[in-house]
Amino acid sequence: MTGFSLAMAVAAAGASGCVVRYLIDFGITKRFAAMVAGGTLTVNILGSFVFGLVTGLIAHHHLAHLSAPIIGTGFCGGLTTASSAAFESARLYRLGHRSSAIFVTVGGITLSCTAAAVGLGLALA
Repeated sequence: MTGFSLAMAVAAAGASGCVVRYLIDFGITKRFAAMVAGGTLTVNILGSFVFGLVTGLIAHHHLAHLSAPIIGTGFCGGLTTASSAAFESARLYRLGHRSSAIFVTVGGITLSCTAAAVGLGLALA
């Protein structure tokens, strides 16, 4: 795969990840309006899990190395959103919901790292 075709594959996967992020966020926000940053937390945790799984499959089960930039950088990069998590935390803090802001920040990072480790562990099993 040439550099240009790889870049186009990463871009297409990124666009797909963005659409999936929108649909998940919209669905969770619509269904669970009271859930603080539920959509953002969900996509970040899901994307981290997928990235951990792909990393393990590449390293230990010979999944094609082109999967890393396409699935990892492209799809997972489009799916996850650190900027929205930061915005949600700042917005909650500014509105006086400090414990929710701390949960979105610390809990989001902790749960995302745990999900990545679980994905990696499943790939190694």
